[in-house]
Order: sequence, then C-alpha cells, then structure tokens
Amino acid sequence: HRAVARGVDALVERDQFDRAFRLCVDRGDWEHAASVLTSCCRHGHVEVPPGVLAEWLGALPADRREEPDGLLLRGLVGRVNDPFGEETAHLLERAVDAYRATGNVAGEIAAGVELVYVLRNQGRCDALPALLTRAAELDTAGHVEAAGPAAIGRALMAELTGDDDRMIAELDAVPSGLLSRDWQTVVAFRLTIAHLTSGNELGMIDAAERCAALAEGSNDRHVLALARWFAGDPRLALATCDEITADASRSQTDAVFLGTVATMVLASAGRTDEAAARLATTERAASGPVSALMRGALVGA
Repeated sequence: HRAVARGVDALVERDQFDRAFRLCVDRGDWEHAASVLTSCCRHGHVEVPPGVLAEWLGALPADRREEPDGLLLRGLVGRVNDPFGEETAHLLERAVDAYRATGNVAGEIAAGVELVYVLRNQGRCDALPALLTRAAELDTAGHVEAAGPAAIGRALMAELTGDDDRMIAELDAVPSGLLSRDWQTVVAFRLTIAHLTSGNELGMIDAAERCAALAEGSNDRHVLALARWFAGDPRLALATCDEITADASRSQTDAVFLGTVATMVLASAGRTDEAAARLATTERAASGPVSALMRGALVGA
C-alpha cells in the first residue's frame, strides 16, 4: 500500500494526474484519489481536460458523491456542462463548506476558485467578496495554495468596484509562477478585456497576443481576433469566423461569449442569415443568469 501511495505522489509531482487517479481507482483508494483531485487544482483552474473529469466522475462510487471530493468533482464537471446552472454553483458552495469544516485548505481553495469563476459568469457578484476575503485570509496565514487565488481576487475586487486601472495593475502584478498555464491564460484574457473597456489599444493587443500564445488551441485564442477587430483590423476575425462559430458550441459559456463575437463578424461579412441564426442560439444559451460582461456582449451583437 505504501509503495502505491508513493507512486501516486510521484505521479502527482509530475502533473500526471490522470494516471495517479486511475491508479487509486484500481486500488479502491478513494482517500488518495481525493488528494489527487485537489492537487490538480493547486495552480488555479483544474489541470485536467473536461473529458477526463467526466471519466473520473463515472468511476466515483455512489457513496462518495456527497463527500467533499465528490461534491467538488461534480461541480467541476458542472462548470463545463452547465456553467449557468444553479446546481453547479450549489455543488461548489457545498464543497467549499465541507472542505472548510474538515480543515482541508487545499480542497477549500480548489472549490472556492471554481465557485468564484461560476458565480462571476452567472452575474452573482454579491457572493464574491466573502470568498475573496477568505482567500486573502488564507494567503496571510501562509497557505501557499491561496497565494495565486488571492492575487486574482484583488484584481476581481477592483473590477467589482469599477476601478479598471487598479484591476489592470493588480493583474499585471500577479506572479505567473503561482498559476497554471490555464490561469495565466485567464489573466491575459481579463487584461485584454480590461484594456478594451479602458480604450488602451496597445495594452489590449499586447495582452491578447500573450493570451493567444498561452491558449494552446483553447477558445481563449479567439480574443486576439476580437482585439484586432476593435483595433480596426478585421482580417483575423473574418479569416477565423467559421472556427469561432464552431468553437461557440464547446460549452454554454462559449455559446454566449463566442456566439456574440461570431454574430458580429458574420453580420459584418454580409452573412446575415447565419448571423441571425447564431444570435438566436446565443440568446437561448444566455437564458439563465450571466455576467455583465457577457450580457453587454450579447446586447452589442
């Protein structure tokens, strides 16, 4: 048993989370599997593809679905499949509370990070200050896992108070070494949007180029087309319009944000029937609560 545990720990240290989790499954070692789950969230957003998370959830015994790790895993899958659903937020809220009750800081941070992401996209910003304050408390107490989320939290608090300049300064100050590549991409994406709303074209293009370089084929790469579009250069958006349209179907969040971009580009390219169809799809996807950013994009489309 100890040899297997050492093997799992070694795989986690090499970021081979799927192999580590499956080794735990094969041995029926669900306590170690729970540790693998929180470990793959240690640099921010979970560092495992959505399809793998779904497979992990499928392997989870029914009696663990209400345990903290079961709640977190169900919430992680929900963040992809149903990001605007009340149940997704509820699962992550329960996971945060369950981890906090047992003193599992790594789990609390993992669930809290995902919960903040979901709540912000749902436009439920009234719940965010308490979560961000908690991240700051854990950071001050010396918990390494909280350093990255606390830094992001300071930027988000600035955004919530309407202080775009401070938000940009906080995002620029986030140490990249604390964050996974996915979170670095999120920071670059948020900087792009912040510079866009502030009218800073050079900063917007610089952040968008960094975001596209980090994105590795994820949908965040399209923010470069958006940035160049608003800078007066529509070529990339027009050239990748079909890609943007196709990628809008990857998730409900993508259906809203990329759907609005695709609608705008399709209409400008004279493809009005396709634009109208895409707008209808986007409006259906946004039928639940969405963030002000996404709602604004939809109105603009």
